[in-house]
Amino acid sequence: MVPGCGRGYDCVALAEKGYEVVGLELSETAAKAAREYIAGSLVGRKIKIITGDFFTSDLARAFGFRLRLGHDVLLRDRPFSAWYLGQGAP
Repeated sequence: MVPGCGRGYDCVALAEKGYEVVGLELSETAAKAAREYIAGSLVGRKIKIITGDFFTSDLARAFGFRLRLGHDVLLRDRPFSAWYLGQGAP
């Protein structure tokens, strides 16, 4: 799960590594752009983009994740989200 997935670049990068990905984006405009970007990729079938607010949705709990804040890192030369998801109890 990629909260705040924006245009979907991180979703595609993770799907290219073999992951099934759910991107969550607050902005319908950005979610639409992500869907268009993903449709043009070879891994689009592995990605689903959902429009919603991470902080008010039940998706994190449904995925069994807890939220941790972190620093930006690079994933395949693209900025990766400043949010990291970890598993388990805090």
